[in-house]
Amino acid sequence: MGRLVLDTSVLIALNDSTDAHHESVSSKIASHRGQFFISAVTLAEVLVVPYQFGFQIGQSHALDISNQVDGVLEVDSEIAQRAAQIRAQSAISMIDALIIATAITAKATLWTCDAKQARGYEGAVLIV
Repeated sequence: MGRLVLDTSVLIALNDSTDAHHESVSSKIASHRGQFFISAVTLAEVLVVPYQFGFQIGQSHALDISNQVDGVLEVDSEIAQRAAQIRAQSAISMIDALIIATAITAKATLWTCDAKQARGYEGAVLIV
């Protein structure tokens, strides 16, 4: 199986048992035998709430996330330019465009629970 980039919605669903997509995401994650990556943008998004509760909690969540994935993919100028192109040609938010551009650059499938984001990248898999 290939490389995957997990969208923020997938990472949130995986870690929140009350999320509507928790069961389907957990099942897909458990059955996948490839590598899981996230964008640095995803890392920032999922850490906002933990850091609202303090530095130590934010750091603890960052460590938990690093143990769940095979790596965090940095946003460089190639990804930034590709994201700008995606954003210029669609109604996709800049954050979603950055995550899509990360998946494209990594030659990875993007897993998302966001239908709008999935429509923005033919290499996306919508998890419902």
